[in-house]
Amino acid sequence: RPIQMVTHFVDVQLWDYEAWGHHLSSILLHAVTAVVMWRVLARLYPVGAAFLAAAWFSLHPLQSYAVAYLSGRGDTLALLFLGLGLLAFPQRRGLSLSCAALAMLSKEHLVLFPLLLLLYDRAGGHPAPLNAHLPFWILIAVYGLARLTVLTFHAPGDVVGFSDLMNDTWRIRLLTYLTTIPHGLRLWLWPSDLHHERSWPLATTFNTPTVWLAGVVLVLLGGLAIRLRAKRPQVAMGIVWFLVSTIPTSNLFVLLNAACYDHWFLLPGFGLALLIGR
Repeated sequence: RPIQMVTHFVDVQLWDYEAWGHHLSSILLHAVTAVVMWRVLARLYPVGAAFLAAAWFSLHPLQSYAVAYLSGRGDTLALLFLGLGLLAFPQRRGLSLSCAALAMLSKEHLVLFPLLLLLYDRAGGHPAPLNAHLPFWILIAVYGLARLTVLTFHAPGDVVGFSDLMNDTWRIRLLTYLTTIPHGLRLWLWPSDLHHERSWPLATTFNTPTVWLAGVVLVLLGGLAIRLRAKRPQVAMGIVWFLVSTIPTSNLFVLLNAACYDHWFLLPGFGLALLIGR
């Protein structure tokens, strides 16, 4: 996350090791990001509705992980460059592409940039030709190749606190991931019992209440998105945004150091802001 590290380097030059200065920088970055995301929403909704949705998203208690916790600044930076990239497309595609690169270099979850851009572009009602999106997919391919070669990092050998089942059994990874989705939805709708780090039980079988709850939530959200895709594309996009944005932290493709952290739902939460804007 070199962009995040550069901002910390600049902070040290400005504030030395005075904590208040570093926190001030995070607050200012968050304020700028809130304005940018408001402008993103304002392209889809009336200004007032967009303002309320952006305020709900930016002032939500989950944002404390990105703002109050200095090392969580990568989430703020990623959202900032994501928003700028969405606003720049398609009139200034070169700038949008640069923002996509900066977003990924702020936090690797923004490897989703091309997909989120596609969703946002389609929801606006006047989508650009698909070939306009091609450079963003090429950028992701280059980034992925770099991470597999010159920028490769050694992932943890297993998920902290879990048995080898998480490492060896893809089905358990999938079931466990599915149980985290209702949790993330609840955090945004009712943000109680927040934890920066939390333990999360493995789901080893389909016949458990948490897996059934996850299945019901997914069916309801998926059905709603399909039903509204024509009449209310922004709402459908928001639902898909929420679900798709959980994939980088799903443990399905790359093992992380936990099954579930609350701050992993910051990016998915912007999809819910799209629903509120409506």
